[in-house]
Amino acid sequence: MKSPADYMNEIGAWADKCFPVHIPEYGIVEEIGETVHCILKRAQKIRKMDKEEIFKPAITDAFADTMIYLLHLCYLFNVTVSFDAHRALLPKLSGVSVYTDRAFISACLKCSATLLDYCDYAQPGQELQSNLFMVPCQKLCNTLFLWANQYEVNLLETLDQTWEKVKQRQWDKDRETAHENVA
Repeated sequence: MKSPADYMNEIGAWADKCFPVHIPEYGIVEEIGETVHCILKRAQKIRKMDKEEIFKPAITDAFADTMIYLLHLCYLFNVTVSFDAHRALLPKLSGVSVYTDRAFISACLKCSATLLDYCDYAQPGQELQSNLFMVPCQKLCNTLFLWANQYEVNLLETLDQTWEKVKQRQWDKDRETAHENVA
């Protein structure tokens, strides 16, 4: 399994080649929205999201895409997150009732809001003087792992599979349909 730094470097190099502008913080918010969309439509029993074979791939993809955007943001600011930090939280959660989606959504949005604020005044590549940026990145990473776990999604495995597909997209050559031209 790749390390966070391996993913960051691969994602960063791919994004540098494909996109003239780097705003992965927007992508994080978009994909959290996709995750919430899946949960909402499942609760409403519409758009076939109440069917596990539709819901599970959709929410799995949203979790992985959020992580890809987070790792891209970490690459831009040279901050590394840990894929293992969330494990320390698991014993604290045993015996506790399942966290609600609302709690996970709230945690993700708070972290995202902090990152958006930070990105407003920080410049990519700028030396970071504090944990202002690292803490919400790690917190978001932990929250994604724990939230995915609630849906029995192995986020590391999913991240690897999704990244293998995403990195084949050549947005620099095809700005309209690169996402459709990948197996």
